[in-house]
Amino acid sequence: MTALAQKLICHPRFGTSSVLAGITYRLNVRAQRRALSRLTPSQLSDIGLSVEQAEAEARRHMFDVPCV
Repeated sequence: MTALAQKLICHPRFGTSSVLAGITYRLNVRAQRRALSRLTPSQLSDIGLSVEQAEAEARRHMFDVPCV
């Protein structure tokens, strides 16, 4: 399956509100990833993540998000 096909499955409607919702969702994910990158190793351990896992997640592209 191509990346475009996957995005179409994840977001089947293309109205203005759907586009804005998709952008808002991606911006929220980006903010969460940035917050994750600022956690200390102790805080990451508390939520069950290693420093390497958090760094890998923080490096992901804004458009690399899970389907909702």
